[in-house]
Amino acid sequence: QEVNKKDIVFNCAASTSHPFSMKEPWIDLDVNSRGVINVLEAIRRFNRDVKFVHIGTSTQLGKLCYKPADEKHPEFPTDIYSANKMVSEKYVLIYAKAHDLNSTVVRLSNVFGPRASIHSSDFTFNNYFIGLALQGKAITVYKPGSQLRNVLYVDDAIEALIAADDIEVVSVYTQPDKPVGRKAILTPPIVKVIAEKGNIPVIQPTRLRDEAVVNGLLETSCDMIIVAAYGQILPKAILDHAPCVNLHASILPQYRGASPIQQSLLNNDPQSGVSAMWMDEGLDTGAIIKIETLSIGADEMVSSLYDRLTNTAVKLTLDVIRHWDRKSALKQNDAEATHCKKILKSDGLIDFSDAREIYNRYRAFTPWPGIFIESGLKIKTIRLEEAESYGDAGIITQIDKESIVVQCRKGSLRILSVQAPSKQETSVVDYLNGKRIGCGYPLV
Repeated sequence: QEVNKKDIVFNCAASTSHPFSMKEPWIDLDVNSRGVINVLEAIRRFNRDVKFVHIGTSTQLGKLCYKPADEKHPEFPTDIYSANKMVSEKYVLIYAKAHDLNSTVVRLSNVFGPRASIHSSDFTFNNYFIGLALQGKAITVYKPGSQLRNVLYVDDAIEALIAADDIEVVSVYTQPDKPVGRKAILTPPIVKVIAEKGNIPVIQPTRLRDEAVVNGLLETSCDMIIVAAYGQILPKAILDHAPCVNLHASILPQYRGASPIQQSLLNNDPQSGVSAMWMDEGLDTGAIIKIETLSIGADEMVSSLYDRLTNTAVKLTLDVIRHWDRKSALKQNDAEATHCKKILKSDGLIDFSDAREIYNRYRAFTPWPGIFIESGLKIKTIRLEEAESYGDAGIITQIDKESIVVQCRKGSLRILSVQAPSKQETSVVDYLNGKRIGCGYPLV
């Protein structure tokens, strides 16, 4: 109830509730009180009337255990992490009261999704995420190691279908609930959460090919089946039961497979798109119903392209349902087909060979798997300096107040922040100062 009364949610050192973060302006910080207060100060530069709810705890708080330590300090919390969270919470509340911010602490006794924490020096008053929050848009911040969804629009599409007055969703098939996080909390797919909120029957088979599951679906009367990111192959009996539509985030037959959005950025394509197709037994090989295209910005990141393609896909889904005609679909030209593979952690390894190619990897692989060098140093924030020069790969050629320039065999990159193994993200200049590395040396 309290979450519905705010403009922005701050989640500080607590597990997130994914259904909230999908719907509400949400900034998730796994930082101390100083970090939270810095962000609040930044927001007040834009809007001094903003309200917020501070999600400040997880289940440990309020249950601290104490044990004797020594004569001077007879009590000491055994859970230092929880104690720090309690102190952070108090400082944030003191700050909020001093500036008349509408602060409410929501203590989560249960969580519904994975942690989505971030350690970043980028939470400043001109931060992109804060700008989104102040526009009333939803925010999802991914922690290092989490993977951006490679598939389009599932949750957005089911919401749009349920909301449409002229469309009836008779049932939803999705994956079983799965254990999430260190405590292995059984977590429903977001599609299930949305469907149950709309009073839509939800079926969660372990194997869609099981005879009983297939027979149950065949007993469901429907005009069309919309398939998105299901993760299992549909048996032919289901494909024959009703027309099955799938939307794919590429201009088919280009980029059939698992990572079309990333592949378009890796290849520096000028445009991408969403293809609606009638499903057959192949992988993204069905006849094309309609394709919507959009241009790709020269510096556009995968998260931005994903969001724009998702908006396009939702509109295309509704259009196909309302105006579909199987006779007008066009068969794909298999001779022109290209394929893209599932992205692996190892795909983020770079060697400073080609600056433009590395920059495109950065655009495609942020936040996961990111880009990193052989030593394990993660290159967190970069810009393409230029793409034409030639030189020794990996050598630092310029150090400024906030960034450095690294030469590649072809072209050069401007690097702003890095993250060493098991460390937090930091300014690249601070990193070099700590390593005592200067111009003319390789970045290691």
